[in-house]
Amino acid sequence: MSLSDGSTSATTLRRLARQTAVQILYGWDSDLGATVVADWHEKYFGIPRDQRDFVLDLIGGVRARLVPVDLEIQACLQDWTLARLGQLERSILRLGAYEILYETHTPAAVVITEAIELARMFCEPESIPLVHGVLDAIGKRRLLPSTPTQP
Repeated sequence: MSLSDGSTSATTLRRLARQTAVQILYGWDSDLGATVVADWHEKYFGIPRDQRDFVLDLIGGVRARLVPVDLEIQACLQDWTLARLGQLERSILRLGAYEILYETHTPAAVVITEAIELARMFCEPESIPLVHGVLDAIGKRRLLPSTPTQP
């Protein structure tokens, strides 16, 4: 993922970091250790150290706030339960919801776009509207003054 001059843009690095984070969350949901998967990505995919730290911050944030993140996702699912979702969809939604709710320096629209790209990459086409709809609803709920989004 390099530019023509051999450099890598910050956006490209963040996308790679989010891809890694989703894969780690998937591994965590599958009982693999997050640090082991992060080390594997660093070794085999050359993820830069600063992006590895970003990945681990995202994973740590999702894990630390898993209950409120899952509750927020569940509140925005229509005719579904979180447990019924596939592991990849659940991992993408957890990452996106966490970023929208707690990493507010990144605009919700950017987080949603990145999550849609992750769904295109890792999931069936039917999952894309689900990811988009749920994260959009979370973003809108966050803007409502009467809706508590943080513990």
